[in-house]
Amino acid sequence: MQNNLKSEFSWSISRHNIFEYCERAYYFHYYGSWNGWTQYSDDLSIQLFKLKHLQTKELWLIHIICNSFKMAIAKQIVPDFSNIKKYVIKFILKDISSLKIKNWMDDPKQINLFSTYYEYADIDSIKTWALKKINNYFSHLHTNKTLNTLLKIPLTMQKCHDNNFKYFKINKLKIWLNPLSIYSYNKKLIAFNFNFDLSDSSNWSLSTALSELYILVHWKPKINDIVTPTLFVKENRNYTVYAKRNLKEVIQIVNKSTLKMKSRLSYTQKAYIDNFDKTTDQKKCHTCRFKEACMTK
Repeated sequence: MQNNLKSEFSWSISRHNIFEYCERAYYFHYYGSWNGWTQYSDDLSIQLFKLKHLQTKELWLIHIICNSFKMAIAKQIVPDFSNIKKYVIKFILKDISSLKIKNWMDDPKQINLFSTYYEYADIDSIKTWALKKINNYFSHLHTNKTLNTLLKIPLTMQKCHDNNFKYFKINKLKIWLNPLSIYSYNKKLIAFNFNFDLSDSSNWSLSTALSELYILVHWKPKINDIVTPTLFVKENRNYTVYAKRNLKEVIQIVNKSTLKMKSRLSYTQKAYIDNFDKTTDQKKCHTCRFKEACMTK
């Protein structure tokens, strides 16, 4: 199978993670599903585009929480955690309703969860799980000083707080990231990130380094004027960690990862499925969103 449409190559932690997880899943996500949103595509592309948008319940909940805090920043809710919690619950219930009526069947970009699609869990149990998690998180989030400071920052001091992903370029390579917020405070530029116990925390320091690079590219401050706190949120506690990584090493990681991904393309920069090996780890196959399609290939 070949994809004749050319999509722009860019780099992100999620793209890197998918490639390391399984090259075949990476192909399905970034190449096989391309153009699958049109009714004129082949059946496999349409199927892959649908599967590409499956989310784990964990990532779904994280996205809702982060987007709710971004909305609170934009609307200058200073700081009212009970209202932010109401936003979160509102979005959870809205998505649960969408799941029940299967809006994703007409629009694959609508919410669809891996666990309900593959019938590992029913929708009501997901709702109960999500609401319990939210109650646990919000029982202590209001105690975090860094988060309270962020919510009190005037909108005029916010550099970015919307739900759009950000990017910067290094040697023409577009690199994507999604910090919760970037703002100025006490003559410092601060990039604030969340990290939940639901998520893979192995790349959190890489995320902070990308935020630092983003700030350097866009505003060119002194390196010591950049602060990158990460708020770790557990069910029963939270804490803020400040980290610095060698930025040259981070750029090397990105470049090495890029070369590895591009090496699977043909000399004409086209993607062919046979150049992307399927993982031999059956545990990964069991938890892969593309397993429905992969079984037929």
